[in-house]
Amino acid sequence: MQRFVATCGGAWFALLLALLSPANASAQQFSEETWSLFPTGILSQLRGGWLEPYEHRHFTPLGTPLVHLFLIEPALPHRDLFLDYRITNNPEPGVDEQELELEVEWGLTRRLGVLLEVPYVGVDPDWGPMRYGWGDLAVAGRAWLIALPRFYLSANLEVEVPTGDAARDLGRGETALAPSITTWQDLGQWWALHGQLGTEVGVQSGDTELFFGLALTKSFQGPVLWAFQDTHAHEPEPPYHHHHGTEDHDGHWHHFPPGFTSLILELVGTTELSSPGAGRTVCELLTGVAYTPVEHWEVRFAVRAPLFKPNRMDVQYIFTLARTL
Repeated sequence: MQRFVATCGGAWFALLLALLSPANASAQQFSEETWSLFPTGILSQLRGGWLEPYEHRHFTPLGTPLVHLFLIEPALPHRDLFLDYRITNNPEPGVDEQELELEVEWGLTRRLGVLLEVPYVGVDPDWGPMRYGWGDLAVAGRAWLIALPRFYLSANLEVEVPTGDAARDLGRGETALAPSITTWQDLGQWWALHGQLGTEVGVQSGDTELFFGLALTKSFQGPVLWAFQDTHAHEPEPPYHHHHGTEDHDGHWHHFPPGFTSLILELVGTTELSSPGAGRTVCELLTGVAYTPVEHWEVRFAVRAPLFKPNRMDVQYIFTLARTL
């Protein structure tokens, strides 16, 4: 187990060094008009901008879409609202679960943001009646630490509060802390690589697990399904140079335009670090799609399944309605 943890940590550290190397830093040779998020230089990135007003963006200054994933947290603050409906088969033997969750992400400043998750859970065991109730509330903070032209990195701290009734299997029954880092890398041509690495610790029990995730996204301008949407000459083509508001004077969109589509592939997993299950690793693969029918709104669907045993579910279906705030 120690070898596995060391390998994961070493791989992430090597990836971070590669992304922050001079070869990647050379991508900073852009005009100030194109790139003006944070000061240039790695150490200089940690100074300034913490109290500057929040600026909503769905594209980078270079025109790359910033796609919000299903499981892995984003690498910068957002202002979005998500309504997620999840159907999970066999999270425990003989049990099915449904969950309706309201998630609000709110950027406080350009570099700071908070997140609130409010779940309502239904548990359906084979041996008894279905149980409904509020699940565990989660609150998180996010600090955007590094913003290179093609690479972002944020630090996150999530606190899960035991508001769910553990006796009815609606919550874990203790407070949990989950610090993590999230990364985003522009691969070009509207491809992007996302990552997350962190730990979750039960405050009362001390149960600890390592969680990790890696995702690949590809975005493109798809067909506009709503006939009343007049998007003539508004289809996005990289690169973008965005200004405040929905559209700039050249017809470039600040938000995702109608028909905008993203394909999402996420690999996530956990490794238990404390006894009695120390070393137990679970990995799952999610495939999903996000589509923008009208500006500011997004509909999303995904299927999540285990890659191998041991597993913590048979399959999970996720339906999401998202609104840009």
